[in-house]
Amino acid sequence: MKIRQFLPIAALSNNFHSYPIHSIYCLKEFIDLYYQSTYGAIVKLTRLKDKAALEMLTRLVLEDVWSQHEAFAATTAQGTFIFKVMVKHIFAFLRQRNEKERIDFLQKTLLIHPQHYLGE
Repeated sequence: MKIRQFLPIAALSNNFHSYPIHSIYCLKEFIDLYYQSTYGAIVKLTRLKDKAALEMLTRLVLEDVWSQHEAFAATTAQGTFIFKVMVKHIFAFLRQRNEKERIDFLQKTLLIHPQHYLGE
């Protein structure tokens, strides 16, 4: 299995012309591959109706995963990797909005260790 090397999204967004064109296509492929499923999971977990907030959360999650490209590419459980990153962002977002009921519900529902959603 060939492991694709990803560049940090922050570097691409600041000065993408300095990177080889294939790296930009890797980013596009990455976004195309994971955007819809990440967005859908965020909708289900947050139950938000605000499309701008949903898109912002999705972008933050994918940027975070992209910034950890080496760990992401090395794992065989890429969906789990994205989910753990997503949960951290969702809990931070819900804490910021003081949505305690939703936080309590997710903590009781999600079958993951609390270290993946407790404050950083």
